[in-house]
Amino acid sequence: MVKKKGKSKRTSLKDKYKIEKRVVQKHRKDRKHAKKNPHLHSSKSKKDPGIPDSWPFKEQMLREVERAKEMEERRRREMVDRNREFNLARKGMVKGSLEDYAKESSLASSQHSSSSPSPTLPSTSA
Repeated sequence: MVKKKGKSKRTSLKDKYKIEKRVVQKHRKDRKHAKKNPHLHSSKSKKDPGIPDSWPFKEQMLREVERAKEMEERRRREMVDRNREFNLARKGMVKGSLEDYAKESSLASSQHSSSSPSPTLPSTSA
């Protein structure tokens, strides 16, 4: 049996030029929209110009900016920790240290072993 050939992927020039025309039209429309609404199409963020060298108290200003960044980072970390603890408390889990978990597990194991005697194999002495 002879296998049929698949359909060709070749397109006519009419279709090719029609697609090119639509692409150009779409790009033109996008440029026009960007001109009318620049706030929607601005992808560049404004760059901080920094502190000029001629500023009289530049070092002091840089230290204040650095201190403010550290304070903001510390505040953000505290908020994350506080939220995490709140969520754990809401779920009923209390955050504890490793020693606390070890004590709890040893108490649980001792209670378990005292409540049910461990099965022992009968000794076979002949």
